[in-house]
Amino acid sequence: MIGVFGKAVFEVSDSFILTFENFTKRKSIRTATLDILDGSQKVQFMGENLSEIELDIQLNIRFVEDVIEEINEFEQMQNGVAYRLIIGGRNYGRFFLEELTQKHKYIDNKGKLLNALLHIKLKEYR
Repeated sequence: MIGVFGKAVFEVSDSFILTFENFTKRKSIRTATLDILDGSQKVQFMGENLSEIELDIQLNIRFVEDVIEEINEFEQMQNGVAYRLIIGGRNYGRFFLEELTQKHKYIDNKGKLLNALLHIKLKEYR
């Protein structure tokens, strides 16, 4: 097992592949700029912003049983509930699925989705 987020188990086996790429974690801080009477400014640290993680998931009918079913599982997790994100044994914390973008890449002559790209944006939950 590579990792897990909610119902999604990232793994590679002989018959199933669910992995991700372009993993990006964004962490930033909040500051306030204060104007001082003599014209100079001061910067004040206000705190940390919530972390955000983005990743891409390629779904291909050769490696998952049903592309639409896999998409539906991610859509069901877009419910405001926070899930643990664990990758390679590292616990990144609790995140909720804030944004899910689907790109349907290949559809066969019967309308069956063969290949899709999901872009997922997670936001830290505290």
